[in-house]
Amino acid sequence: MFGLPRWLRRPLWQRIEQVNVAFDDLHTRYGGIRLDMADYPEVYRRDFWSVDRLHPGERGHRKLARAFADELAGRGVRIDVPPDLDCASRPPSKWADAVWLVREGAPWVGRRAHDLLPWAARMAVTQVRPQISPLGRPAGPLVLPPSSIALPPSSHSEVRRLEA
Repeated sequence: MFGLPRWLRRPLWQRIEQVNVAFDDLHTRYGGIRLDMADYPEVYRRDFWSVDRLHPGERGHRKLARAFADELAGRGVRIDVPPDLDCASRPPSKWADAVWLVREGAPWVGRRAHDLLPWAARMAVTQVRPQISPLGRPAGPLVLPPSSIALPPSSHSEVRRLEA
């Protein structure tokens, strides 16, 4: 989410935190391997992410694969060839990123405009401006349906910075 405007970054970050809380609940209930990527400093570098800034790029996928392999090895699973952290190719140029945005990113947003954009706009408005009551007075923040997932405060400094 690096480089996204604050009005969009904040609601997306809150949504990601909701998903993480749900995943933590599932992990507590059923077990399994859980990677908390917030513990890895490279997650906060731009080259970890793809051009859309929401999904890992090659470096990010390699780090995820290595971290998962390390977890498996720590549980006694033999890993003959651990995933390599060195990228197979150079990162895409700014021109290649721009071409991807025009060819793939913009059409995707267009296809999702009927559900994604109203959600993003509603979330952004709740972050920026209180709702005005019929009497012309602020009525407090726009009320959304209550979430069944409560967000705990984060202990990671970079997460707290992004939440601010």
